[in-house]
Amino acid sequence: MFILYSIFIRIYYSIIFILSFFNQKAKDWIVGRNNQLSFIKDKLPAWQNSPIIWIHTASYGEFEMSRPIIEAIQNKNVNTRLIISFYSPSGYNHISLDENYFLKIYLPLDLKANHRALIGLIKPKAVIFIKYEFWFNFLRVLKSFGVPYYFTSLHLNENSYLLNPLFSTFKKQLLNASKIFCHNTLSLDILRKNNFKNLALFGDSRIEQVLINQSISSHNIKFNNDNQTIAFGSITEFETPYVIEFCNHYKTYNYIIATHDVSDQYLGNLISKLDQDIQLYSNFKGSSSEAKIVLVDTYGDLRYLYKNADLAYIGAGFEKGPHNILEPLVYGIPVCIGPNIKKFPMAQYLEKKELLKVISQIKNMNEMINYLKDLNKHDFAHKSQQLFNENRTNIKELISELNLTNL
Repeated sequence: MFILYSIFIRIYYSIIFILSFFNQKAKDWIVGRNNQLSFIKDKLPAWQNSPIIWIHTASYGEFEMSRPIIEAIQNKNVNTRLIISFYSPSGYNHISLDENYFLKIYLPLDLKANHRALIGLIKPKAVIFIKYEFWFNFLRVLKSFGVPYYFTSLHLNENSYLLNPLFSTFKKQLLNASKIFCHNTLSLDILRKNNFKNLALFGDSRIEQVLINQSISSHNIKFNNDNQTIAFGSITEFETPYVIEFCNHYKTYNYIIATHDVSDQYLGNLISKLDQDIQLYSNFKGSSSEAKIVLVDTYGDLRYLYKNADLAYIGAGFEKGPHNILEPLVYGIPVCIGPNIKKFPMAQYLEKKELLKVISQIKNMNEMINYLKDLNKHDFAHKSQQLFNENRTNIKELISELNLTNL
């Protein structure tokens, strides 16, 4: 099975390599991994007296989930240094870290030789995977080096391929984890039924992070009218035409729009199709806007800007699944998404608790208007606050498992 897996990984690399001649993201994926060992070698001598913890985050969203874990690690042992690895350029290219304490790298292609070289060089005390990052050759090499590894906020559905007997060799790599910190009790029960013993309830570390976001008082936007404000967050290319149509039709609202692609070309095309006054967030001065649409052309600010809205629509729910729905919810505002939430236990939980509006068809985006009109805002805000109070993450147990005081 691992021979076929490694062949597939090589084919996958070949496809990305060919795409790199035509696609900037694919090019960044390739170039970022070239000659990575050399600059890691240059960095590590300064860390020779410090324990190193490696945290793997696939992309920007997973890195945001890791922030509370990083803070807890540093609070426990200030001498700890952290390797933060990314799979996607969308994470690597838009995260800035203090180089005295962090080293940002790309996770190499998942072949045993690549990982042997990197793990042998870094010698991490432990590796933490955020959510669904299953790189099986990486896990095998960690096991062979005796490096403990952990998964956090993990959720597997009952029909996951990893629980199929055909993939038992892959499942074994999860069984070898020092501990799997499960997303919720449903995740815990599913894994227990499949003979996992190395389990603990963890929750969703995004809850800790969005509570931190909520405490930050900047990023205020005040529109020069009394209209309600709708935020469109992390909008995909598929959703963009529908968002344009919505904004052009419902002109009695203010809008904050953040697209997943913030390139000049993409935003320029979007601006040309919106028929209301628009202001780029990067040009925003003070806290008052004459325009009725603020277009977010920066990375990392959207999570704070939600507090200026009365309702948020979170993108990608009609494709792979919605982006972070807790970021707006922490401000007590209602959230709408598309229907693809099968692999998103938090979204399922929020829908059940009536804290999330799921729109079944994108052409019915106008359902948001009646939803907002009919909502009791005070009751909704109270329910959302209660949710956050009752679902704090069990980071303490993870930190205890790492045994940082003895490193």
